[in-house]
Amino acid sequence: MSEKILNQGEQFGFFSKKPVLISAQDIRYDEVRRKPDDVMDKIKLVLEKLDKLKAKRIVIDSVSSMEIENGIQARIAARKIIEGLNKIGATSIITGEAMNGEYPDEVTPFLVDGVVILKKQAVGPEETRSVIVAKMRETNISGGVHSLEFTKQGLKAD
Repeated sequence: MSEKILNQGEQFGFFSKKPVLISAQDIRYDEVRRKPDDVMDKIKLVLEKLDKLKAKRIVIDSVSSMEIENGIQARIAARKIIEGLNKIGATSIITGEAMNGEYPDEVTPFLVDGVVILKKQAVGPEETRSVIVAKMRETNISGGVHSLEFTKQGLKAD
């Protein structure tokens, strides 16, 4: 999966140098001398690894993939991730999959500085993509729905 992500990013010129990709599965438990018992321990280990790497930019893809059924535990996990990323001080993007227009959880949008919604919609035989910047703290944003196009030069929005 990591190579696929790198290849897709390179198509758009996203990287000036090859990034380091890690996941909860990539962390060797012998590095920390214990095996995580639950999702909260895994989150802690990932955050520790990111802090050690002195990461400047971090993408968590996806908060939805944690598949935490318990709503309270999901909110606690989201808060722990966001607070941990803020402590590291890197620019961070957290993706999440919304079903039926709903956020993956109710807490994350309130904890983050920005919320960008990407949509794909069928209009007749064509599919259109759009972007909505629902929230961006300390930034003057243009409201409404904007068309979005993926090109070889990158993303283009109207």
